[in-house]
Amino acid sequence: MYISKKLGFLQLIIILLSVLKFSTGFMRNRINATVEEVDNNTLYQILSVQRHVVVYFYDHGHQQESIYKLVNGTSYKVDETMLPISVVTVCATFYDEMEKKLNIYIPSVTYFRDGGKYKSEYKELMKINGNHGNPLYEWIKLKIGSPIKLLRSMNETNEFIITNNLIAIIFMKDFDEKIMKNISTVAEQADHIAYGLVYNETIFDHFKITNQSLLLIRKESEDTEPFHLIYSGDWNIESLGSYLFIESLPIVNEFKIGELTYFDSATIKHDVYLFLIQSDFEFPLALNNYRNACKLFRKEIRCYFVDTANEINLKFSQQHGVHVGYGYPRFQLVATSKKGSRIRYRLKGPKFEFGRKGFNNRDLMNMIETQDIINFFDQLLQRKLSPFYMSEIVPEYDENASDDIENIGHIPLSSMIKTPPLKLKFIHKVVGATFKTLVKNPEWTSVVYFTAKWCMGCNRTIHEEFTKLSQYYQEHRRNDLLFGYSYFDLNDYEELTATKMPRIKIFPKQSNEQIDYEGKEHFDDIKEFIETVERTVK
Repeated sequence: MYISKKLGFLQLIIILLSVLKFSTGFMRNRINATVEEVDNNTLYQILSVQRHVVVYFYDHGHQQESIYKLVNGTSYKVDETMLPISVVTVCATFYDEMEKKLNIYIPSVTYFRDGGKYKSEYKELMKINGNHGNPLYEWIKLKIGSPIKLLRSMNETNEFIITNNLIAIIFMKDFDEKIMKNISTVAEQADHIAYGLVYNETIFDHFKITNQSLLLIRKESEDTEPFHLIYSGDWNIESLGSYLFIESLPIVNEFKIGELTYFDSATIKHDVYLFLIQSDFEFPLALNNYRNACKLFRKEIRCYFVDTANEINLKFSQQHGVHVGYGYPRFQLVATSKKGSRIRYRLKGPKFEFGRKGFNNRDLMNMIETQDIINFFDQLLQRKLSPFYMSEIVPEYDENASDDIENIGHIPLSSMIKTPPLKLKFIHKVVGATFKTLVKNPEWTSVVYFTAKWCMGCNRTIHEEFTKLSQYYQEHRRNDLLFGYSYFDLNDYEELTATKMPRIKIFPKQSNEQIDYEGKEHFDDIKEFIETVERTVK
């Protein structure tokens, strides 16, 4: 009897171990999986039934590996801990209506609650408060719980301050429902900050607080003392939110491409970027001069510096017309407007005009001074500056057989009739500086592919289908037609209507219309569309 019971107990242990092995293997397989990719309609369906949804929106060809890994890891963690959250990714490039309908940034990681009635963007600066695990997962846990922690003793308060780098402590004598509701609303939006609530008089006395206040503690580095800022202004959502968004960030932030850092404040009018080399021996001096100017305009201008020696920032620098090397300034300052990120302004002057006196111009090596920046900021806010339209180098018309796209620009056609019209001799490379004169010329119709070097399908269309079209219209002696291509991420275009890129656009002659082509990128389809436009647009 005893032996049979013992054997039965051993069999039970074996069965339990087998189940555990199976479940562990199952979980391991789950961890090797990838986060679910959905289309726009599926996303809308998920939002309609799930209370908590996290979505990574990205552009086609621009899925950022570090962010994807973070979202992927979060998906596993959510499944593992059985949090009631759906985590998905969406390639937003293919759904033009989505950005406007959901009011989102692309790229972004966005949290939706209650069908999209409440939403919040994840910011890389979340990790400012040093989560040791997955920062996105920790952020999500905060989003589905209370954003404010009640601090009941000095020990709790000290631990709260030690474990976080960016803290807002609300000191209240008595409970005020309206103020607490406003603070909770702001805390959900400005969620890169750790919030504490204090009623305890001992904690009031420790911080020498006598009335209802908010104490913002910001640790910028281990080498400097934390900033302590007291807010005792209006407790409405707009005033409190603007204060926290502005004062919670360092005066000057390091910009890193690929990090999601969208901080909105109603008072911010411009983002400003100082492009320089961080290994420069005078980098600390330049950064200090920049910081001294930025702190005077903190409510209206958000300041970043960009290390141009870091290859990961190269594309961002080029998109702002910034180049590094002989003949270029040591320091380049570019401002963008909050109303449109492609409206740019540059700091000008002898020290900042590249190519002004040739490659050996000593002025270009001089230090950027605080007063230079202050004057620039004053003129910027007073609207005394003209926008800087970025453009690649204007291509030369070259009849040689060589096809050096980077330097010559135009793509020569391989088979041409003896005296082809000039406009049909090439697939023209359109740059920002030639857009108005070349493309928006009333004497001819222009067909332009706004593309990017990374878009292989676009470049195939330009080299194959556009070449066939241009040769076809040569044979029909069409001197009033131009085919071109342009890298939209390296140029600005005055008077170009906003559109989703990459995109083929047609500019009919003697017309102000700009018509998007959304059909198949084949010879017959594009040809039919061109002829339809020419018949209908007068």
